[in-house]
Amino acid sequence: MINKQNDTYQYLKPESSSLSKFDFDIPENNSLDIIVDLAHLKAIISPLNDLLFELNEKQISKGCSLVIVAADATAFSNRDALVIVPTLIEAEDYIQMEQIQRDLGF
Repeated sequence: MINKQNDTYQYLKPESSSLSKFDFDIPENNSLDIIVDLAHLKAIISPLNDLLFELNEKQISKGCSLVIVAADATAFSNRDALVIVPTLIEAEDYIQMEQIQRDLGF
């Protein structure tokens, strides 16, 4: 897993779709938005889908965002509850907009 911390977000890029809950163990005091890059994966398996949904719920409860980079949004069973974009640039743009909205109090 690639795990890099940027000034405004944390970037996660798993090497495969077979991950456990511990791979996405983000400290509770982490108040950064998260980008999970899955664009390189051929298939999204159900356990990964569930993990991403859980991580999204944690991020929302902290007032932060989770953005998933994936070429095919239809691979996610709960895609309506997740923010899925096709490129890393769009993910960064989304996070920037979310941060502006938070700064303005929306």
